[in-house]
Amino acid sequence: MVAACLHSALATAFHGIDHEHILSASSYRAGPAFRSASAKHPKPPTRHSVRYRSKVVVTPMARADAEPTFIGRTPEALKTWLENHHVCTSSYGGPGVKSLEELLAEVQKGESILQASKVGRALRTVNVLNVYVRNQNNQVLEEEYQIRPDGAERRRGLPLAEKLLAGERWQEAVGRAVLEELGPALSPQPQIEVLEATYRESVETTESNSYPGLQTQYHCHCVEAMVGGLPTTERFVTTEQRPHGVLQNHWRWQPYTGLECAGKAARG
Repeated sequence: MVAACLHSALATAFHGIDHEHILSASSYRAGPAFRSASAKHPKPPTRHSVRYRSKVVVTPMARADAEPTFIGRTPEALKTWLENHHVCTSSYGGPGVKSLEELLAEVQKGESILQASKVGRALRTVNVLNVYVRNQNNQVLEEEYQIRPDGAERRRGLPLAEKLLAGERWQEAVGRAVLEELGPALSPQPQIEVLEATYRESVETTESNSYPGLQTQYHCHCVEAMVGGLPTTERFVTTEQRPHGVLQNHWRWQPYTGLECAGKAARG
């Protein structure tokens, strides 16, 4: 294993990354959980519903000049594929680091894809939605840090972030992200107003914090939203049940200075 990882580290220093982003056209209707504030869309008949019409849908990256995408079904197959493409996995599953099983589940759910460029280096591609949740006091909600099931603390300092599923539009994902990440803290039937005019996007490529050594291209979709029914205290905590225990998410309200999409990838 040490020899394999050393080989991976040496090879990584001499390989680059090839990538591109593909957009396809479609139209859709979002569910009833939230409404749009864009002047381009008709006002909903009630506060609980909204119609979206868009011809932009983000789809996972596909490259004609890439080696085959990883399609294995077991952690062992994933481990072999990564190490054959210059990623050492010896630390995966350790303190503060996600496991091969978690990465495999992410790929199988369509939250990311793994490809190897023509020069043989692994590249993970993720579409990330950052929702700048605002309140009436001109504050924005920030995820300050997480405490993982193993007790490891992970600093965040980011707005609410959620990976998009394969073929999922960012507009659809807003309601899902708010409910999944903040559900325990929300009041019944929360009001979610998406401020579409604030939408920004950016692309950045960097090493993942969750999976050391794995270069990841983050397609970031950033937008503001007004969410009613959240705690008004400066800090609060939500929890999520994970396969190996409970994940704690620690949130705080911060003065809002404006949306900054570049450099805000969750890097998970």
